[in-house]
Amino acid sequence: MNLQNEKPVRLIVSDVDGTLVNTKKSITDENVAAIKLAMDQGVRVAIASGRAWNEMNEIFDKIPDLRYFICSNGALVMDKQDNRQVYREGFPKQQALHLLDRLLEYGIYTEAYMGAAIYGTRESLPRVDYYIRENIRLFVLETRTFVADLRTYMDQFDMGPEKLQVFYGDESMKQRIVQDLSNDTSYDLLLSSEGNLEFVLPHTTKGNAVKELGANWGIGADQIMTIGDSHNDVSMLQFADISIAMGNSDDFVKDSAQYITKDNDSNGVAYAIHQVLERNKQLMS
Repeated sequence: MNLQNEKPVRLIVSDVDGTLVNTKKSITDENVAAIKLAMDQGVRVAIASGRAWNEMNEIFDKIPDLRYFICSNGALVMDKQDNRQVYREGFPKQQALHLLDRLLEYGIYTEAYMGAAIYGTRESLPRVDYYIRENIRLFVLETRTFVADLRTYMDQFDMGPEKLQVFYGDESMKQRIVQDLSNDTSYDLLLSSEGNLEFVLPHTTKGNAVKELGANWGIGADQIMTIGDSHNDVSMLQFADISIAMGNSDDFVKDSAQYITKDNDSNGVAYAIHQVLERNKQLMS
């Protein structure tokens, strides 16, 4: 990468799945070391993921000094140090229940993100091997609360979830759902990299969350680096002036970024961070 930014990067925001973690769902020592090096050099680092708050434990363990986490594609921002919600934006309850009813009609694995918890359809468990890919199956099973009737369970809450999500199992089902539901402007339908479709409110994007997080420290887009691999990363790639797509991204994501790094099995995050830190040295010398 030949970085052309004219100001040093002060904030790095990284996606998790397909980006920070490899296909085995592990964070490599190289990526950990690069993030720590950036922080040691005074660069703030944050996470932006489609994951819920309770799915970040490996990151907590590997990089305990990370403080800010953008979860559920921007619908929830958490401060780990103070264990508090900085920001939360959930669906209006009735809108969420209406969308949930439509998703349940497909008979596939469906789940709802509520703060730290993810509630999933228990009746889908006998076919979990079909719906959920092997590389993430154990992780999903360990981080969900499975309920007998997801619709009834969600109706007990006063507010709606931050995100609804389905694992579709095969390409034909994915295309059917996209065709049926992609024209509704009351939510955004996002394609993720792990065989799932995500439904969030239109304005609750990673890009908006990154913008607000940077604004808290007086950091604008021209001093922010974002890195990701999936369609749900596009909003933050388009926002930041230093945007980097993973080598394992599809063409749409790559076209949305300024630069392309190595893939997630080749420490693409570490490579990108080292390039940014080297550029910072050039700009500050």
